[in-house]
Amino acid sequence: MRRTGAIVLCLAVTMTFASCDKGDDPAGKPGDEFTIPDDGKVPSAVIPDEIRSLLEETMPIYEGVTPPDITGEYLADSKVLTASNYPPDKPGKGFLNQYIAFTKGTNGKIRYDAEEQRFGLPVSDDSSDDVTVYLVGTGNRFTAYFIATGDTYDIWNKESTIISGTLTENGIVDFQLAFVMLEKAADPSSVLVPVNTYRVLNESDGLAEREEWLSDRENRTLIINGSDEAWTNTDRNEAYAFTDIGTFTKYTLSNGVWSYNSIGSYSLKGTSLKLNAVDHPFSITSDNLKIKIDGTEYTFVRTKAFTPGELDEALVLPDGQAWINFDIVYSGYIFKADGRYAFYSPNFSRIQSEGAWNTSGSSLIITQDGISPYRYTYSISGGKLTMTNPFGDVYEYTAGTAPMGN
Repeated sequence: MRRTGAIVLCLAVTMTFASCDKGDDPAGKPGDEFTIPDDGKVPSAVIPDEIRSLLEETMPIYEGVTPPDITGEYLADSKVLTASNYPPDKPGKGFLNQYIAFTKGTNGKIRYDAEEQRFGLPVSDDSSDDVTVYLVGTGNRFTAYFIATGDTYDIWNKESTIISGTLTENGIVDFQLAFVMLEKAADPSSVLVPVNTYRVLNESDGLAEREEWLSDRENRTLIINGSDEAWTNTDRNEAYAFTDIGTFTKYTLSNGVWSYNSIGSYSLKGTSLKLNAVDHPFSITSDNLKIKIDGTEYTFVRTKAFTPGELDEALVLPDGQAWINFDIVYSGYIFKADGRYAFYSPNFSRIQSEGAWNTSGSSLIITQDGISPYRYTYSISGGKLTMTNPFGDVYEYTAGTAPMGN
């Protein structure tokens, strides 16, 4: 189970109350890929007896062995916190758009996927290809649930997820979502909420509508470039390098050399790729990106457009020196001649990140270990390094003596 977060202190989720009367005839019955417990109930291992009555006062927990087939993709775009037994929580708090999906996984059973987005970009995602998703209910009314374990802020925990609602042609009416903290390892700083904490969220507009989104997530994965590559088209003498934070760098080809042109933002939805707020029809495979620009379709090829290991020696300072920013709690970079870097903060007391670096023209590409590449435009003048990130933020670093031991 891939999880980006358990019930941490700052997290809250929302739901609307669902009706508890009998459901209509289901639009379809689930197949063998769904796991339906013999007794048609949600067990105490998912909702502990100590909190069950409290949770059920806010959220219906359906029973039965004839639930509807809930396979599909949905969007909950008006989530609010309905109930919680954690005192600091504030009911009525709104949350990010959440996309969810029930699809057939690689093990032949139903998998659950979820993704929260801000400004069309994912900020968290979960998938459950390795856990069992259970389904109970009657007619069109259902409750789906599963238990997952994982580490959040290096703290092991076990958490249950419960979803209830009424399946309709348009989506899930009275969609409600609950999280319960079942177990956790030692947590002396109380980073995670206590065991038996529950939170219930609902859709304030009453409907989690059907919305295809899994293909968009796959396309976002395909479009991202490595630190030494870009999507190139030599007919237009253009190249685009896309990041996983919704930005791109545009390059132009001149005399056989790719040079920095500009930085912008992008988003994609269905067959539309939006570059700096301008929509372009597109399609993508692992090696080809087709974009229609001004009515003409161009094929961009994933290319090693930038020489791997191209390193600007001016960034490499003598031993004992670093590029220091005195405005950001005395932090800074050390770029090494072997293509590795370290970023120290605060006060050079610890390494905040490290990884690889290389340059291409006026671009400085920093690839933190385990993270997608991040591109800056940069210049060096008079012992000062100026770096501009994709959002236009400018940072200045001065070559100086690094604190002792670094």
